Amino acid sequence: MAPRVVCIIATLALIGCMFQGACAVDRVYYIAAVEEEWDYAPSGMNNITGAAFQPNTEETDKMVRSATRIGRVYKKALFREYTDATFTERSPRPVWLGMMGPVIKAEVGDKVIVHFRNMASRPYSINPGGLGYTKSAEGALYNDGTSGNQKADDTVQPNTTFIYRWNTGKAGPKQQQTENCIGWQYTSHRFPSQDQNAGLVGVTIICKQGFLASTDKDIVLNYGHIDENQSWYIDENIRTYASGVTPAMKDSKEFIGSNLMYAVNGYAYGNLPGLEVCQGDQIRWFIFNFGGETGIHSVFFNGNPLELDGKRADNIPIIPGPVNVVTMEAMNPGVWLLSSLSTTDALNGGSALYNVRSDCGTTGGSGGGTTGGSGGGTTGGSGGGTASGKVVEHFIAIQEVDWNYAPFASKSPTGSGPIFRKAMFVGYTDATYQRFNVRSQDEQYMGLIGPIIRAEVGDNIRVTLMNGATRAYNIHPNNVMYTKANEGYPYADGIPANQVSGDSVAPGGTYTYNWTIPSSYGPTASDPDCITGIYYSTAGGDRDLHAGLVGPLIVCKPGKLSSNGTQAGVDQEVVTLILSMNEERSWYWPRNRNVRYNSDFPVEELRTINGYVSENLPTLGLCVGDHVRWHAPCIGNEETYMGLHIPYQTFEYKGRRANTLPLVPGQTEEVDFTVGSPGTWIINGNVYNYDLEVNYTVSDCYRTLDSQKAMKKERTIFLAAEEVIWDFSPTEYDYIRNQSLSDPNSEGYYFVKEGPTYIGRQYKKVRFVQYTDETFTTPKKRSYWDQHLGIMGPFIRAEVDETVKIVFRNNATRQYSVNAHNLPGQVTEYMGQTFNEPLPVQPGETAIYRWTMLEKAGPTDSQSNCVVWPYYSSIVTKKDTNSGLIAPFIVCRKGTLNSQGQRTDVDHDFALLYTIFDENDNWYLDDNIRMFTTQPNQVDKESEDFEGSNDAFTINGYIFGHPLNISMAVGDNIAFYIIVVGGGADVHSINFHGHTVTEKTRVIKNLDSVATLPGDFITVELEATSRGTWLLHDAVNKHSDLGAETRYTVYAKKSDIPCGPECATAARPPTGAAGRLESTICSLVAALIIGALMSFE
Repeated sequence: MAPRVVCIIATLALIGCMFQGACAVDRVYYIAAVEEEWDYAPSGMNNITGAAFQPNTEETDKMVRSATRIGRVYKKALFREYTDATFTERSPRPVWLGMMGPVIKAEVGDKVIVHFRNMASRPYSINPGGLGYTKSAEGALYNDGTSGNQKADDTVQPNTTFIYRWNTGKAGPKQQQTENCIGWQYTSHRFPSQDQNAGLVGVTIICKQGFLASTDKDIVLNYGHIDENQSWYIDENIRTYASGVTPAMKDSKEFIGSNLMYAVNGYAYGNLPGLEVCQGDQIRWFIFNFGGETGIHSVFFNGNPLELDGKRADNIPIIPGPVNVVTMEAMNPGVWLLSSLSTTDALNGGSALYNVRSDCGTTGGSGGGTTGGSGGGTTGGSGGGTASGKVVEHFIAIQEVDWNYAPFASKSPTGSGPIFRKAMFVGYTDATYQRFNVRSQDEQYMGLIGPIIRAEVGDNIRVTLMNGATRAYNIHPNNVMYTKANEGYPYADGIPANQVSGDSVAPGGTYTYNWTIPSSYGPTASDPDCITGIYYSTAGGDRDLHAGLVGPLIVCKPGKLSSNGTQAGVDQEVVTLILSMNEERSWYWPRNRNVRYNSDFPVEELRTINGYVSENLPTLGLCVGDHVRWHAPCIGNEETYMGLHIPYQTFEYKGRRANTLPLVPGQTEEVDFTVGSPGTWIINGNVYNYDLEVNYTVSDCYRTLDSQKAMKKERTIFLAAEEVIWDFSPTEYDYIRNQSLSDPNSEGYYFVKEGPTYIGRQYKKVRFVQYTDETFTTPKKRSYWDQHLGIMGPFIRAEVDETVKIVFRNNATRQYSVNAHNLPGQVTEYMGQTFNEPLPVQPGETAIYRWTMLEKAGPTDSQSNCVVWPYYSSIVTKKDTNSGLIAPFIVCRKGTLNSQGQRTDVDHDFALLYTIFDENDNWYLDDNIRMFTTQPNQVDKESEDFEGSNDAFTINGYIFGHPLNISMAVGDNIAFYIIVVGGGADVHSINFHGHTVTEKTRVIKNLDSVATLPGDFITVELEATSRGTWLLHDAVNKHSDLGAETRYTVYAKKSDIPCGPECATAARPPTGAAGRLESTICSLVAALIIGALMSFE
């Protein structure tokens, strides 16, 4: 249908709504901020174990009050709903909501009106993530250029009321989204860290028109930790409950840790009440969290199948900011565990129980009952479900072994390879356990992890476990159906111990587990042929995992396994299981603590792949042209999140082009790709910081790659590396909080202060600088639209089937290079020779790099027209990028760019580099100490305080809102390119105030926060509709508090943008974009009508 016709139909429909009153409803809520004493564990016990809190454990440290511990009760501020404007009678609420505010519900087109009464003792507000609002209803305190009545919404004083009016026009699911309803967080946003940790958090659910009635079975979960140290009430709580805490003790790690409350809706250790659903129900779970950089979790629900974005999911990765919509078919009755596979979460209280009742609703049909029929001491009986396929049988033993994390000790960055006692799953040929399954040479890289269990939908899996260890263990599986007798997970679920003997298999004992795979547990239509899960021991909690007991479990669609049980149509299957091991939490630590090892060997956190530390994985070999299915599970603590980077092998991940898998603890992913790029490459975690790295080799194996087709066009850029003095805060001013950073009480003083042993805000760094021609005499002046790039080099844009020629002059004092991330076939012409890789260029020398834009570097069919990759120097990537050499490289579909390399399909595009510049890893650290400290000889480079002062939490190399000139006009269509690189702390959730953005992948999503991990390179699109200056920051609160925030401005019309003559020359759309212009006009007409509609009372 032509855009003109669509516009007319949409306009008529909106006019009909206006005059008939059929499309929009005023949803009125009366919400107050109230102060209450909150009990995280009102039962006074651990309801997961069914026992009292054990002395001298994490439980008592958090939950039991003493002179130096607050205990389980804290004063908090909470959102509570009332029946009317008198605020005298509270509205009923489900008990499972716990600490959270009421669920605000509306449909697209509705107006949400919230009468907010502040009944607390300090000012608060409400900011509605994802909803539409004007500056006078934003509810967020920052320097946005407004004053007077437009600031009243930001600060609602105690004992006063403010009425917020929000619209839902763009807050609902995209038409292409599978979900009929999506969720957004609302919070008090005067000081986000303190307000949210005080307790002021809730969720809004917005549905497509006609679907609000479907929300009666929705459940909202805030899973994560609440940092009571950051609450406004911490000092009052100390005075009330822990009067023995001294000022010095308050800052101690032990006391701070005791106030970090891991909870589900504000309840810890299984104390959340009321999570009951009926067998046969279709349940939507809205799962989210807020918090800091360790607020990364992976939530699982034992017993029942889940879908996320239309794909099967056993663990739901949670990053601060977005609300995940997860669907469950509640088919398996019983009391089940809800927890996290982050090994620290359950240990510290982050668990709950949910009950699937068989006495209500419709029966599940394929449900599995509660005990397992003939299960008992040695067998679990039927696994439940309706599977009627073949029986897949495995004989697995648990054996204690002496394990070497670093067999190639000379290569180990952690010192010589000590031998530790571990436990591992070992596969055997039959029930005699006389002959074990020998791993082939190609399987040696699998190391410590157990044998692969593979099965298809419809199969029955029978696993006989023989425990050859010296203590009790078990097996618990993902992605399959089981009864209670076959669950292999001990907790207080109401089943007598003699009916669940599979929960604990004694030393020398055996037990047979029976699991089934109904279709509702297997891959969905949107999944690949086979999906990744794990099996692991849970008998002793996280200590079993740290002992080593984990293995891969792969579930396939029917007919996708060959007769020998391997995956059909796949030349090679690879499993790289990221394991973060804490030897001090292993059952064998009393023995292992006596092992002699290098003092640098971090026994409390060993990052491994398949049980091997960096550079110690046995050779993993691939063949050019092979079809590979790569399985990537991740297990570890809350800090074990990383981007698993597989260089020069491109694949589709969730519908977007990638070569990095973002992983959080408990998450499992799988990708398919055809192998290219012969050579030896480094698989690494946390892109460019190389926290974990192992080699893999790609060989020709008697195959050759298809010859590359001729490129149609070559674009040339003249680029230099130049050393500069970079100022992270040129005006030493916090533009968000409207205060000087030289104020010792400011958030950023720590990062700008200069002194005898502090560097301050200025650092010697190196940047990519563009020049006008090959003489390198005239730097190209940045336009108004490129000034936002900050420390980054210039945009390089190209289309698929084009070549980029980079003439690179190294004007720095050390060697550097130019490397395009994820682009095979890079050629270097240097010193009269040609090389098929990006070579280093010596100081004062010039080289030519040629990049060919193969189709697999561009967008997938479902992505936006252009995708982003970084280009950077890769001599020592971690140091080169921390020194400043990184920039955006944009690859577009054919016909997207004009002759000047500008996009014709959007009005403007902006790049955002979110990274923590670690100046301790800057090549010029010693120079900076000499230049910017007054007593350089007194600087202790190893001190924690000095190192912390050199961490710059930046957007494009600036901190605390230094202006980036991100400007647009109402009606503009904007592309944002988000680049996230760095180390273990570089988890970011990019939050846009005032607008939502669209991410186009396999599932088109409407977002206000874009959750990212290192190695995420994401394009999102924004349609500018709301005039004003808006906050653009990191929803990971710590990062915003420490400087990762800026602003963008939407002007009423293009002529208001202060870009001078450049606005005329940058006018969009150019010839040929009439369709997009018509669409924009249609959008503006619709916006005007919606605005008129919203004004009707």
